[in-house]
Parts: sequence; C-alpha cells; structure tokens
Amino acid sequence: MKKLLSKIIIYGFLMALVLEIVIRVLHLYFEYPIVTLNENEVVNYVPGQSGSFVVGNRRMNFSNYHINESGFNSFREFVPTEQNFEVALIGDSFIEGLHQDYDNSIGKKIENNLDGKIAVYEYGFSGNDLADQLHLVYQLKEKMKLIDVIYIYLKFDEDLKRNTYKVHTRANLENSLVFKVKREIKLLSYLKGIGLIAPLTELPGKLISFVKDDSKSDTGEAEEENKDLGYITNLDTLLEIYPIDKEKTVFLINEGNTSQAFFKYCDNQGFRYIDFGTPLKQSNKNTIIQYDPMKHWNDHGRDIVAKVISEDIENMGINNTK
Repeated sequence: MKKLLSKIIIYGFLMALVLEIVIRVLHLYFEYPIVTLNENEVVNYVPGQSGSFVVGNRRMNFSNYHINESGFNSFREFVPTEQNFEVALIGDSFIEGLHQDYDNSIGKKIENNLDGKIAVYEYGFSGNDLADQLHLVYQLKEKMKLIDVIYIYLKFDEDLKRNTYKVHTRANLENSLVFKVKREIKLLSYLKGIGLIAPLTELPGKLISFVKDDSKSDTGEAEEENKDLGYITNLDTLLEIYPIDKEKTVFLINEGNTSQAFFKYCDNQGFRYIDFGTPLKQSNKNTIIQYDPMKHWNDHGRDIVAKVISEDIENMGINNTK
C-alpha cells in the first residue's frame, strides 16, 4: 500500500511537471499584471509591465497588454492638457481591455473614428464598481478638470451594491507570499482559466447551502423593485460623496439590462447617459469573445461601442468644450 501511494505521488508530480513545462512553452496560461495600491489609494497595476493575456484552453483568444506610467492598460500615457480635446473612459475589465491588444482598444478605435482629433484615456480595472470609479475620479480631480468628456461604464445590477468606497483587498492579496508562489505555477493559472478551479472553490459553499436547505425562490416583482430602489439609494449616496460634473460626465449603459428607476433618476437629476446595448443587440454578427465566461466584447463588439461613443462626442462638438 505504501509503495502504491509513493508511486501515485511520484507519477502525479512528474505529470504535473510535464504539464507545467508544456503550458509554459505553448503559453497556454493567462496572467494578470501585478496589482498595486498607488499614492492616491487607487488600486491599479504596477507601471511598465507588458505581457500576454489568454482566454480558452488552446489560446482561443491571445492578446498583448501594456501598463502605462499611470498604472492602466493603454497604448498611450495620460497627460491631459488645457489645449487638446481629451476623453476619459472609466470602468471595469470591459474598459480595461486585457482581453484585446492594447493598441486596438476601444479608446484607439474612438481616436481613429474621429481622425486623431482627440486623445482617449482608458482608466479601466477588473472588478471595479461605481464606488471605485467615482473614487478614482475624485482622487484624480486635477487631471479630470482638464479632460473634456468623462464616460463612466455602469452595470446597474452589479455596480451599485455598496454606497461607500473601501480599498480592494486584491492589492494586498496579490502581493502576499502565497499568491506570489501560486502566480509562478502556470498549471494553476491554466486550470483556473479553463474553469476547473472555480467548481472546487465553490464546492464548500454549495455543500453548506445544501445542508441548510438555503434554496432561494424566484424573486417577486415587489422584491425586484425594492432591490432597484436600493441601488438608486446607493447611487444617490455615492454621487453626494463624489459629486460629478454633469456637463461633461456621461454614463455608458446597456439599456436592456438597466432598471427604469435609473433612467428616471438621471432624468430628474440631470445626468446624461448613452446606450450601447441596443446597437450590440441589433448586430447580425457575434459581439462577444468565445470561450470567455465574462462575455467581454470581441473586436466587432468594441467597434460598435466605440462608434456609439464617437457619435456622442461628435454630437457634443469636439471644439465646443475648450
């Protein structure tokens, strides 16, 4: 029995070692840039990093990223001026764009659409919600004063679950010794990327729910309405803590996934919003990356979103702000 157990351990280790080598050679693993907490208490990435991001178990989507001096994935540095027309895109991983080549991003597409007359700064970070985004705008308020238009990407049912800002624990977690060791084992990254790690980490919670019989019934209309009103309350609180310039700030939303309570609030308070969801839905081509569980936009989807933003900028008048 001891010999059998020893053989299982040895062969298991050798198999893992071979897989580790194959995954490294073929670059089948995905790897986030290293996270940091900057002097403004904004969580972003360590500047100067470059690398590749992989989606799928056979590199179905392979893209290059570049972290600029401001700590964000971008093809340019963020140096707003009083003279030029500049746009800020603020959001989560959909704006961050690690899943696309950094020099073919939404910001780059907007600049191309407008013949290079503007500069677009992409302040995106995976997992950011509205509290993170408004905190970012507030901490960079001197730069934001120089920027002509600010687009804030908002998912109503995900980004309004809290009404105060707290620093991500991710910055501390990713700089811990355990995470650094795990980061060097590419097999773990690969297994996570193809979705084999998540079921294991979720198993304890599912077992507890099963034991407690913690099944949830379908949410009724009244409960859904109360939840939406709770989100609106959080939105109102955040905008009181972090006031935004209504003249140049625009919420970028998917109208199909957004509560009517949001539109009513914005209309009453004078906040602007534009819808990218309808054009995406109307497209006769696929707009999302295959094999991506988060369903990020593919190149065609980014073209559509960039066009929506470009048309909004044109309607405002590029030369009217400065």
